[in-house]
Amino acid sequence: MDHDLWRPAKDNYGVAICSCKTRVEKGLSLVVGETVHILEEYGGEQGWYYGESMNRKTGWGIFPKSFIHIKECIVEGKGQYQTVIPQEDHMVRELTFGLREWFQTWKTKYLSQGWNPMLEDVAHTMAELTVLRGRLLNATLSVEQTTSLREEIATLVDWGNGQLGMDFIPRKNGKELNPDECSVVELHRVHSQGIDKLRTKLTRRARLPTETCRADEGNIYNLLVCYRSNQCNIGDDSIVYLSIYSAKEEKFISEQYEIKLNKNGFPVDVERSDILNSLFTDLSSEDLNKNLFLVVRIYRFGRMLHDHKEHKKPPSSPYRRPWGVGVLSVREIQEQMEVEDDLYECNLKVVSCTDDSTFSEFHDSLIKRYSVSQSGSSTQLKTSVTSPERTSLGMHLAVKILTGDLKKCQTQHPMLFTKGLAVIQKMDFSDVINPGEVRNDVYLELYDGDFDRDGKKAQKNVEVKITVWDKDGRHVPKCINYGYGEELQDVFRSSVLYHNNGPKWRETVRVSIPMEKFPGSSVLFEISHCSTKASKAEKKLCGFAFMRLTDEEDIVIKDALHNLCIYKCEDPNKIKYERYKTMPFLVEDWGVQRQSVLISKSLPYIRSPRETMQVSTKLTSTKFTQTSELLGILKWRDCISDLDKNLDKLMKLQGGEIMKFLSDILDALFEMLQGGKQTPYYTKVFHALTFILNLLLDSRFENFVPVLDSYLKESFTSPLVHIHLMFLFSSGIERAVKGESFPVAMSLKVLAPLVKFIVRSRELETLNPMCRNSKSDHDFSVQISQLFDSFGLLLSCKDQKLKISQMALLSNLQKSFETFVVVMSKRQLAEYVNSVISKLPPLREISEDVARNRMEFIREVVNSDLFTDDESRGIILPLCLTQVRHCLIQKTFLQLVTNTLGDILDKLFQLKQEKDMADDIEKFVKLMFSTMVDTTLNLSEKVVSQSSYITSSLTPQEPNDFDCEEEEIQKKGGKRQVDRERRRTLTGINFFNKGRPPSISLQPSTSHLKTVDNTPVKILDIGDLYKKKAHAFSMEDLGLNGEMISCMAELLRLMDQRHYNFILKPVRTPLKEFLGKVLLTFQELIKEELFPSGWTVMRMVINNALFTAIEYLSSALSDHFLSKDQFDMQLWSHYFNLAVAFITQPSLQLERYSQAKRQKIVDRYQDMRILMGQQIQTLWENLGANRRYFIPSLIGPFLKVTLVPEEQLRKATIPIFFDMMESEMITCGNFQMVENEMIEKLDEFITTENLGDTDYMALFSTILLEKVEKEPELRENGRQFVLSVTNLLERLLDYRQVGGGEDHRSSHMKCTFNILNFYKDNTNKEEMYIRYIKKLYDLHLSAQNYVEAGLTLKLYAQLLQWREVVRKEELDYPSQPEWERKERVYLQILDCFDKGKVWEYGIPLCKELAEVYEKKFDYRKLSNALERQARFFSNILDGVKVQEEGQDRTVFYPRQEPTYFRVAYYGQLFPPFVRNKVFIYRGNECLKLQDIINQLKQEYPMATILQFNNAIDEEKKLGETQYIQIGSVKPRPEDKPEFVYNTSVAPEIKNFYAVNDVSTFQFDRSFHRGEKDPNNEFKSLCTERLVMHTNYSFPGILQWYEVIRTEQLTLSPVCTANEAVKFACKELQKEIDKTKKDSSIDAIKSLSMKLQGMISASVQGGIPKYQEAFFSLEYERMHPEERDRIRELKELLNEQVKLLDAGLHLMKTMDRVHGTGLSDMLRSLSEILKDIKESLGMQSSAVHRSSSHLSVSSVREVNRRSDSGVDSMLVEQRPGTPGSSSIQSSGSNRSSGFSADAVSGELVDLSEPDQENFSPINPLPNLQPPEGKHCNTGKKKRPFSEIFSFDKKSRFTQVKSVWYGSSSISSSPLEGQRCGSEPDMTQQHSLHRSQDFTTPKHPEPILEKPEPPPKQRSKQKQDLVGIGSTSASAFNSVPPLPPRKPSLLKQSNGLHRTVYESEDSSQSVGNPPPIPRRTSVSRVPIPAPRASVMRPDESNL
Repeated sequence: MDHDLWRPAKDNYGVAICSCKTRVEKGLSLVVGETVHILEEYGGEQGWYYGESMNRKTGWGIFPKSFIHIKECIVEGKGQYQTVIPQEDHMVRELTFGLREWFQTWKTKYLSQGWNPMLEDVAHTMAELTVLRGRLLNATLSVEQTTSLREEIATLVDWGNGQLGMDFIPRKNGKELNPDECSVVELHRVHSQGIDKLRTKLTRRARLPTETCRADEGNIYNLLVCYRSNQCNIGDDSIVYLSIYSAKEEKFISEQYEIKLNKNGFPVDVERSDILNSLFTDLSSEDLNKNLFLVVRIYRFGRMLHDHKEHKKPPSSPYRRPWGVGVLSVREIQEQMEVEDDLYECNLKVVSCTDDSTFSEFHDSLIKRYSVSQSGSSTQLKTSVTSPERTSLGMHLAVKILTGDLKKCQTQHPMLFTKGLAVIQKMDFSDVINPGEVRNDVYLELYDGDFDRDGKKAQKNVEVKITVWDKDGRHVPKCINYGYGEELQDVFRSSVLYHNNGPKWRETVRVSIPMEKFPGSSVLFEISHCSTKASKAEKKLCGFAFMRLTDEEDIVIKDALHNLCIYKCEDPNKIKYERYKTMPFLVEDWGVQRQSVLISKSLPYIRSPRETMQVSTKLTSTKFTQTSELLGILKWRDCISDLDKNLDKLMKLQGGEIMKFLSDILDALFEMLQGGKQTPYYTKVFHALTFILNLLLDSRFENFVPVLDSYLKESFTSPLVHIHLMFLFSSGIERAVKGESFPVAMSLKVLAPLVKFIVRSRELETLNPMCRNSKSDHDFSVQISQLFDSFGLLLSCKDQKLKISQMALLSNLQKSFETFVVVMSKRQLAEYVNSVISKLPPLREISEDVARNRMEFIREVVNSDLFTDDESRGIILPLCLTQVRHCLIQKTFLQLVTNTLGDILDKLFQLKQEKDMADDIEKFVKLMFSTMVDTTLNLSEKVVSQSSYITSSLTPQEPNDFDCEEEEIQKKGGKRQVDRERRRTLTGINFFNKGRPPSISLQPSTSHLKTVDNTPVKILDIGDLYKKKAHAFSMEDLGLNGEMISCMAELLRLMDQRHYNFILKPVRTPLKEFLGKVLLTFQELIKEELFPSGWTVMRMVINNALFTAIEYLSSALSDHFLSKDQFDMQLWSHYFNLAVAFITQPSLQLERYSQAKRQKIVDRYQDMRILMGQQIQTLWENLGANRRYFIPSLIGPFLKVTLVPEEQLRKATIPIFFDMMESEMITCGNFQMVENEMIEKLDEFITTENLGDTDYMALFSTILLEKVEKEPELRENGRQFVLSVTNLLERLLDYRQVGGGEDHRSSHMKCTFNILNFYKDNTNKEEMYIRYIKKLYDLHLSAQNYVEAGLTLKLYAQLLQWREVVRKEELDYPSQPEWERKERVYLQILDCFDKGKVWEYGIPLCKELAEVYEKKFDYRKLSNALERQARFFSNILDGVKVQEEGQDRTVFYPRQEPTYFRVAYYGQLFPPFVRNKVFIYRGNECLKLQDIINQLKQEYPMATILQFNNAIDEEKKLGETQYIQIGSVKPRPEDKPEFVYNTSVAPEIKNFYAVNDVSTFQFDRSFHRGEKDPNNEFKSLCTERLVMHTNYSFPGILQWYEVIRTEQLTLSPVCTANEAVKFACKELQKEIDKTKKDSSIDAIKSLSMKLQGMISASVQGGIPKYQEAFFSLEYERMHPEERDRIRELKELLNEQVKLLDAGLHLMKTMDRVHGTGLSDMLRSLSEILKDIKESLGMQSSAVHRSSSHLSVSSVREVNRRSDSGVDSMLVEQRPGTPGSSSIQSSGSNRSSGFSADAVSGELVDLSEPDQENFSPINPLPNLQPPEGKHCNTGKKKRPFSEIFSFDKKSRFTQVKSVWYGSSSISSSPLEGQRCGSEPDMTQQHSLHRSQDFTTPKHPEPILEKPEPPPKQRSKQKQDLVGIGSTSASAFNSVPPLPPRKPSLLKQSNGLHRTVYESEDSSQSVGNPPPIPRRTSVSRVPIPAPRASVMRPDESNL
């Protein structure tokens, strides 16, 4: 063979035994366990294969041979068409793939749910299935074991599938069912049966016999007992007997198992010592309920007395002496079996008995004690033992309960029976008597005796010897058994009870006499006294008794307790059978005493009159009887005169006796019938025959049915008896109809066996040439006809007395079909059956029971051979369908009828696989299709309505307007009214509308849709069927079960074009009405709640059948109802509703399934969603101009179709929306209705039902934009519409992606805010707008963001007016007048503002409420409003009043300022709404930087928090890693003229507006320009300032807003100094004002620290350094442009000195008043300040010192600063600067100044310092906001003397500041890639005006956004996305935004500004956002009289 060429492979199927990742060209990578289809091979054993993976189907490739294990398969086809079918066991293959899928599902659930008991059970089951799969692969099991193993595996697999939520696998005979090879009806039944079995057959965890397993195993159980050891110290040899005792019946029910032990307690038979096992069989379920016990009785085997000293030699014949008893409850064994299915090892306690007389009943007392103890364990018997008894250690046994008969046990446990297992049978027949069972046993129980002392003082020690003799006096050997385990014995010797003349033995022996010796046999009882003296013989005969077992007629003695006579005899040799055989043996035979004396004189033996012995007998024989009545029947010819009496006795006998002689009795009865009418009691013989045949119906004798069949075939020899049987049968029925006595019901119950005798007799007649002739054939036909006529006569009778007989006939007639066809054709039989059933009266005239039996008979006929035969089926099928149809119409026996219907369809399907069944199917369709449709609708009570198809009750009511009065509604114009009128005229179903009535058709041509009973049908909203929140009604509640659904589906699958053509031409109803009902019925077939979720196979089959049917119906719609005259909107609506429901049903969403399952479905059925979508598209195109009637009712349904995640389906259906737009444009001139409906439904589907994805958004935009661009009329508006909807899609998808939970609360708020803005701009979506206001409000409340919550709720308040119009119920507000609603909302807002401490925002609301109350004269509420307003004013000035614990006085805590942070998100993994964007975050007064970092880490756990604020490179922005930058910033408030010109404004008011109502923020960074002077760094110290503008002001409805514009400013050294001095003056003024107001020790300490830090500047020299740096002529010469700034600096320093002087003066005053002890420090500071004044020329002294003459010694030594050094003389001296604070600092910015280190303390770089440009920075401790109550730290106060101590070690920590370059930089490091979500605020600040930073009286103006011109405003209103703008909501289909270009403005004042803006800054997007602007939040800078302070432009919001 040439191995160098590719050749066809010999082996075509294999599995990868290890993973393979090939790198060769066209290599195929494999995973271990993956199966491959091999097509070609190359090379030898180490060569290559060419094939494909059967799991992934990724293409063909090559892979090594050594990696593949070849498996057997079946190859079909050749080449590229070749397919392989594995030959491995189907269950093994199913397990292989199933366990893989289980593991994936299990892993997914584990990761999402964590470990739980269900997953633990599944994991154990997976391991168990792996082991079972290995057992199945070993192929070492028998066929029965393999079948059982497969069933167990299938049960476990089904259980696991249910636990994991996977599909149920339908199986038949253990093999997975192919839905293409079975009917839908059978598939449904297999599903149902599988579920039922799964519920009841999970016995792997319930190992005990249960009701279910009893039913499965025929109510037979077996008890296995394994002997382990004996711990009893007996001292002699012993014998142990084990038996089953019934405590309820107080008798032993089983034979005994005997174990012989030696004196050491070991078995005598050493070879069997380890296999002493016994199986007690045939225990029924009734036996188990009788409180069974395993009783152990131990006998000592030895001398009479164990310690007898006289006997030294061993006894020649040892005695059995009672020793001890133990009991074990079988119920205890049952309970143990529930825990573990294994042998139950137990230690049985044995109680020794010291009183021989009680030994026979000792087990009864132990059982009673056991029952009283209620312990459930025999181990507690020890505690209840009385004193004469002794408890030994006991006996160790292992027990177990086995189910099934003996044969089944042998099959399941073969190893048990190979080790000499002793099978112990019951002392009776089992519940089911097997005909092959042969038993001939007599159980003799030696009960008790009564003996004389014979003149002795002591009582006797009696032993009884039992032997058996035949009728000839010969001894019968080996026939006695006392305990199983030993061989049969010749003799039985009883136990000996010491000194007891009335012994009670109660010992039972089984006597098994051979059959031939049993007649005339007898039992001999020899009675001996056993002496204990050594001088005497051990045994002495005292007498004997005997008992005959049969009489002269061989009738066995009765089962009873027999009292035997005892005859005296002392010599055993004198007992002769010939002498006593004729003697009486029973005491009763002696009669009276006088007669007994006479009898005794004539006998050879003398009877002892006072001695008796009682023996009970029980016969268990299949050959001998104890009744004499049977002899009268068997020998009836000998006693004909007694035949009548014997027949009566025969019918009173027990069935067991009759079954023994069944064949003989039948022979006798047929001989009697053969004689004909000449036989006496001719009719009674027939009665006796039916009686015997009825006995066979008893479950006890069901196994004798084969005996009857065997009798028919082999023994029955009556060729003419059929004549008599048919005559008696038919005549008897006629007599019964006439009212005469005849057992008709009993005879009809055994109709089948009687017919068998008739037919067999006829066969014998035809085989006998002596009997066969033409006349006999004719007579037989006549008799058969008469017999069926009598059946018909019986059924036609209306007498209720015959109801039972009619039911019996209908129940048993079909059982004889198989027999009748032997003597007639199937067609003849079908005609007879048809004639009989047709005689039944109508349904309303017969009883319900008879009607039910008739339906059951019809079903049996369907399942008989008459239905499969072509000729008979032509008669049977119309009969069955007619009966079924009548019942469906009458709605009776629906379950039975649907089952019958299913049987018919299942038969038709099976026959169709073999032959053409078109004609029969056509018959079925003609009779049943319409009825089945009507039945489906009638059973759905919630679909059927009593109202007419179109009624006035369905007229849509006009919805209440949201914010308009009735007069205003009428004035709104015609367009809105037209829209509403068009909604009224739309077709049938208004999809998914909440609170909106269904649309209806007003066409007069619309006809009524009615069901078969003329009940009008209401059109149901199909959307309501699929709403998750809607009430889902199941078909079980409505009576429509799955059987009817499967019948309907199977009928649709059987139908072809011919049948559809027929049904589409209805005769009785119009086609329109018919189609309407059919479409509604189809909707019922696809409801989700019809079947359990795991029935995917069932659903797919039904869907496939439905799809084919819908295709035919759609053709009929197009052919008949599309033209203008015949067009019917209602019918078309039904079709579209059905198609939408079909596509969107959960079972067809293939993406939910695994890849393998999805591929399997597509291969078999294709993706039916795509096919149906294409069908919708085709019919929609065919509608043409009629499309306008379906707008907007079909927008929601079609939108839901397009949201299905299937690209081909979307491409087919999305263009429908363009058609709707086009149609609406033609009709109304716009498509506003389409837009509104689509927006509403998108919101519902995406947020509520979790539909849609980004791929849908892109595809939607691409397809519709492409189409609208081609239409000039739709181009502009259409593009705007598409972009608007796409914008909403993006926001909704972001909202859904975030989800809920506290970790994502901030993102959830942001997404809610984005959607809120969208609906705010859409004036027609006020309801949606309010809905999202409520959502955002709730989010803020849950996060305790009270300010934002109040501002959010204010948006809703702005929609309300102070009027009396009743407002409908919405949000959480009831229906109420609008002014009350607004009042309630205002009060809620005020509560929020009060909790958020923004009382300024609440004062205007209080004023407005007061004005309303005043107009309404509601002075009570007016006073409350004014009180609240007054409290707000007080809180603004004084703060919050708090009564602290332990203090008497009330403390006022001023409110703290909020904190602001800059947060930037970089990386592509962030959600789109934050990706590569920068935000400003507003926190409460106690929020620390670490808190917000922790919050961000929770929300984005994978993000990296950057420890620096340098510029981020593009790689990080475009990378797959998440980065977050965060740092604190300072707000830049807008200067307010009312504060500038009104110096009396309280500082609390100014402070509030300094940090609120702001939208501009900054942070500074210091750097040196040029070379730094080491002696004075102020000369080159500059400041880089970044100014950020947000799109909205703070506070707002969010805690963070996006930065939309960033400016970079560069401050010269003089400007830097001016900013520092300004900030220092501001801070100093705050401290002075605070101290004036609060003269507490804390305020004095704070002011003293501030003064000392500014006057005694120990860092960087203070004012002298400023003088040295800037007040020299050299500096002015080098920087002439700075002259104005220098002059300003001098003025600022003078102002600062004045403030310092005022502060010192205040401190001196405080020192005099309070005695602070600071006099020395104040004097020192005054001297220093005096020098400073002189240096600045502030004193009028003659000597003026210049700056150069200022004494440095008057100032403390200057410590060089490493950073800006701006505030070295301006702020209090600290051990460092705020600029050094790390990222772990609190972020509080209340103490920061305008310098870089004061403003942006966290914006630092922790890398190596740049020594060239930066100096070391002295870190200052962060000024943490107070903690604890009202932000107090709660720490221990430092001593006053330590306030001015400094930590010198921490002054020179070196860090590197972020370098942002010079004034010529081209991009801002803090700029986001896109601007905010509302970029219309980009013009909020002027971009061309310069700012003078040196003029203190002219602050930098922050300009308001200019009002756009009217055209631009209209454009903003329509342009919802903002093409070409800097919108944050850009999407993929829109071109990217242009880059922002920096423009550098160099100003003459030494200030450089870099502004970043869009290229087209003139374009704005959308309307102003829904948040109170600075003009809309009314401010109260100065308390004023009550009046509204609303700005004019507030009404815009």
